[in-house]
Amino acid sequence: MIGGLCLTIAFVWSWAIGAAAWRADAFAEPTTQFLYSFAYMWGPALGAVVAVQFLPRGTRIEALGLRWRWNLWLVAAWAIPILLVAGALALSTLAPGAAAQWPSEGARKILAEQGGHTDLSDMTLTLIVLAQATLMGALINTPLLISEELGWRGLLWSQWQARLGFWGNALLTGFVWGVWHAPLIALGHNWPGMPIEGPFLMLAFCMLLTPALHWVRECGGSVWHACLFHGTLNAAATIGPLVIIAPNWMSNGIVGLGGFAMLAISALLVSALRRPPAA
Repeated sequence: MIGGLCLTIAFVWSWAIGAAAWRADAFAEPTTQFLYSFAYMWGPALGAVVAVQFLPRGTRIEALGLRWRWNLWLVAAWAIPILLVAGALALSTLAPGAAAQWPSEGARKILAEQGGHTDLSDMTLTLIVLAQATLMGALINTPLLISEELGWRGLLWSQWQARLGFWGNALLTGFVWGVWHAPLIALGHNWPGMPIEGPFLMLAFCMLLTPALHWVRECGGSVWHACLFHGTLNAAATIGPLVIIAPNWMSNGIVGLGGFAMLAISALLVSALRRPPAA
């Protein structure tokens, strides 16, 4: 009941926002795209906050996974997504027609398109771009990702992990997480111009990503580890367009074929390395 209520609210809220975005043609402008997407992402947190009220008061913080835990898995939650993105970018250069450039080159091109320029050296500009994505971007994104993770790796984790086990929980969560994204993806998020194929690609993406994300959540012991992982991945992914000249989605970094390959490898590594927690 608790998990079902959380999911119902998450889907109703987010898909209603998606329908409103479609009616308003919100993805035609960057500002309205951001605003509607930002509202969309709060569905899972809203579902979790409402559904957890049906649990005893003293168990709610633990059920949501909000108790902060200092451990080395915070480092893993930051480093693993960066490695996934780096590997995806390397593999993307192998795609037909793809080409690579230094992040500084991509940044200069974007500045030029906006009528700006910089006199910084290539090395300095590259370091700034990398630091902004992997440090500042991760720091900013992490608290914002509670909007999703409070549902997926918060309340639903506590409801499903004991019943379904690690892999059952990962498969089910990955599936509903992917389906939940469908309206946003159909509107053009991640795979622009692919309203039919895009949602299926996102479903596969979420299901492949979930084992590594759940491993960090399990070992780290809090939803904040999942927020850091998710936030760092989103931030690091912004390096992709600066590095890869992609003729199509297949060479598009973490959401291209290179990214799918890295996520599949990560799932296999989780299967090989994970040890069930002591009873």
